[in-house]
Amino acid sequence: MEMLKSKKTMWEKFYRTMEKQEDRRGCAVTLTLNPCMMETLVVDGLKAGQENELYTMTADIGGLGIEVSRILSGCGYASLCTGFEFSTDKKTQEQFMQMLKLPFHFAEAEGKMRSVVKILNKNGDPSTIMKEKGWKISQTALNNLEKKRKKVISGLKPDDLLVIGGSVPAGVSEDIYRSWISEAKQKGSRTVLCAEGSILKESLKETPYAVVFSMNSLAEYKGCSLDTEENVDICVKELLQEGIAVVCVYTDQHEILVADEKNIIRGKAYEKDPVCNCGALASIMAGMCMALICKKEENIMDYILAVLKGTLHKPGNGMCTQTEFEKYFNHRS
Repeated sequence: MEMLKSKKTMWEKFYRTMEKQEDRRGCAVTLTLNPCMMETLVVDGLKAGQENELYTMTADIGGLGIEVSRILSGCGYASLCTGFEFSTDKKTQEQFMQMLKLPFHFAEAEGKMRSVVKILNKNGDPSTIMKEKGWKISQTALNNLEKKRKKVISGLKPDDLLVIGGSVPAGVSEDIYRSWISEAKQKGSRTVLCAEGSILKESLKETPYAVVFSMNSLAEYKGCSLDTEENVDICVKELLQEGIAVVCVYTDQHEILVADEKNIIRGKAYEKDPVCNCGALASIMAGMCMALICKKEENIMDYILAVLKGTLHKPGNGMCTQTEFEKYFNHRS
């Protein structure tokens, strides 16, 4: 009973705690509409149709927004998670958040959380990912989310961030992210977005402050080939002219581009294959959020690379913490 009472007022306690800080810096509210039970298996070269030796197996609650909050919290930044929780796995999801000491304010939906299985290869071979489609969201659940949105966004301040990313489940409108971005703008808050396909196209109509693209999602959105750096730069500059303040583009090889009205900067997290490829996108978004919260936009690349390295050197589902961030940020090359 105490847990339920605590859950109802958790978002209020989060904002009250922020207000009590004498030197309040911004926080990040992350939105996860399609959470998952993520199992990560590590093998030494996956052999299809054969018996494979399993080295390690880990299981976590995943979803891009939750993963971003997990990194931010581990690096000492305040973050509140919102989005959906599914009735069958509600207790599991809430216990996971409480274990990580992550404040949350979820809307309940019928059904169960989808499953995602990642098979990582110790020998450097490409990873294999299997994703369950998940349950369709009902109108009742959407109404629940609308109530949560009004409460969560009511507490945003101009220095705070709304972080939106990941897929959306069936039954959710393609303009769902656009409406969240619009309401955050009305509070004077900035939005960091990462999406794909039609969801991305709809979301960009509201011009978020910062957008993270994969090379593939940028090529699809612009409808052109990005086979040269010149073509990439042209597309990025067009996005900046449309009003986006910061554009980030990443590749599967952990090559990063960060651009604003002044510069286009390129960097790479690793010259060789890292220990693990899990959490790379969440790390990029978390690094960007940390720089924005600290008002260090000129150092966004440094923050991104430090967080990315801190995550990629860890096996399984390990995420960057303050210890790894300080190691790589203070000794970046």
